[in-house]
Amino acid sequence: MNLFEIAENNSTHLEAQHTLLTHDGDILRFSSSVSSGWTISINMRQCALNKFLKFGIYKNIYNLTKSEDELESHLGEAYKTRTTFDRTFENGELFKYGALNIGGLGLENYGNYCVMIKRTCARIYSLAFIKEHSFKYVHNGDGVNIRELEQDVADGSHVHMLAAIKHEEDLGDKQDIEWPTMICCNENYIEAITKDEISERHVDRVRVSQNYYNSQYNEYLFNYAYNISDISDDEIYRLGDFKEMQDLLRDKEIELEIIDES
Repeated sequence: MNLFEIAENNSTHLEAQHTLLTHDGDILRFSSSVSSGWTISINMRQCALNKFLKFGIYKNIYNLTKSEDELESHLGEAYKTRTTFDRTFENGELFKYGALNIGGLGLENYGNYCVMIKRTCARIYSLAFIKEHSFKYVHNGDGVNIRELEQDVADGSHVHMLAAIKHEEDLGDKQDIEWPTMICCNENYIEAITKDEISERHVDRVRVSQNYYNSQYNEYLFNYAYNISDISDDEIYRLGDFKEMQDLLRDKEIELEIIDES
């Protein structure tokens, strides 16, 4: 079973649903904004980002583990659901997961660094966008509800329609400036899946919040610079990782964009 073919085959259904919404000017503006501005993002923790930048290729969980036992240990309680979903589909162990993004800091629960893929690169990936987290479609870990999934998935050409259908009732309370967070935040997002290689050359920029940047690094740097005695080994280790990241980003000419959310 090919997930990307399922996404493509849902195009007619999405077009029909979307047509029913186009009497609404807000929906039309929103849909147009997503269509022109979408890319995908992947949130990473510091160590994962550094490894990605060093190796140059983004590795998924199957690449990073050497045995089924190691895979199960790494995934923990998510093991059965994750492997059930992936192994239902052709090339499922090549899947890399991200999110639809038109701006903002992405899914910070997965890591405070939001890696933004260049739009030109994202739009040539084989992509399937799912209305909800893929786990929602795995029932009791026993199998994927394909009938439900095939109504909730889109390819890149129709993801703006999926987003409009999903957020039809949310738009009335949101200003345009709030759309990026509405589309992609910890509580609510459209999952993006590709089987294609993601290279560091595909990265447009890396985003991080001003608050996180300040809390994690400015204080440590101040303490370190002034030889404050209570700076911990862990803080020194974090500073080393942070400096390595800065060096890697500079060498690869990737911007670290610090976002002020206030």
